[in-house]
Amino acid sequence: LKNLTDLSLNINKIKQIDNEAFLNLGLLNRLFLNYNLLTYLYAKMFKYLNSLIYLQLDNNLIKYIEKETFW
Repeated sequence: LKNLTDLSLNINKIKQIDNEAFLNLGLLNRLFLNYNLLTYLYAKMFKYLNSLIYLQLDNNLIKYIEKETFW
């Protein structure tokens, strides 16, 4: 999975994502998280995704995004 560039996790009823979930996915360019149950986006959630250029979060239940989530 180290060389994975695209990941679709659409329609999986995901409620939360662990801060280390993407630890070994540093080459990931595109991440799709549409149609899940995410409510909070935390600052460290995407910290290992250094190559990420496209993130889709359509149709979730997002209520709160921490200040440095996309920093």
